[in-house]
Amino acid sequence: MNALYEALPCEYEGYKIDTSYQTAIQIQEILESSELTDYEALEMAIDYLFEIKPPKEMWMNALTWWLNGWSHDTYIGDDDEPVSNFYQDQWRLISAFRSQYGIDLTNPTTDMHWWLFAGLLSTLNECAYTRVCDIRAKKLDSSMNAEEKANINRLKRMYRIQSDGEKEAIENEKTEILKILDGA
Repeated sequence: MNALYEALPCEYEGYKIDTSYQTAIQIQEILESSELTDYEALEMAIDYLFEIKPPKEMWMNALTWWLNGWSHDTYIGDDDEPVSNFYQDQWRLISAFRSQYGIDLTNPTTDMHWWLFAGLLSTLNECAYTRVCDIRAKKLDSSMNAEEKANINRLKRMYRIQSDGEKEAIENEKTEILKILDGA
C-alpha cells in the first residue's frame, strides 16, 4: 500500500482491528513480557488487536503485518539488542512528538493510526530520544581511544534498557520509600 494515496488499513483479511498507536505499543509490551509464555503473549496481543479474533492460523501473519507493515525499508538488523523501549523512553517520545510535530501524546483525545505514529517515530529529527537510541546502538571499535570507549560504555550503562526484574525492583524500592515518607 502507499499511504500517499491509499487509506491506512483498519482491518486485516476482513477482521476489524484497533488501529490506535497506543494499542500497538501495549501489544509490543505484551510481546516483550518475560512473565508470559509465547503463546499467552500472542493470544493476548490478538485480543488487543482484533474486535473479533480471526482463526489461529492467521494470528502470526496478522500481528507481523500490523506491527511492521508500515515500513517499506528492506534493512534487516544484525543485532537483536533493542535500542528503544516505549516504557523507558516515554518522556523522550512525548517531548519529541510535541516539539517536532505539535502532537501531544499525553492528551487522551490524541488518536493516531499505528502506522502513522511509527512513520513519524522513524523520521524524528535529532532529539533526546534519537540521541539515546544512538548511544544504545553505538558499537565500540578499534579506532577509539580508551577515554572514548569508557565514555561510551558509561553512557550505554546509563541508558540501557532495563529487564522486567529491574523495573519491578525499582518500583518496589519506590514503594518502600513512600511508606517511609508516609510514616515520617
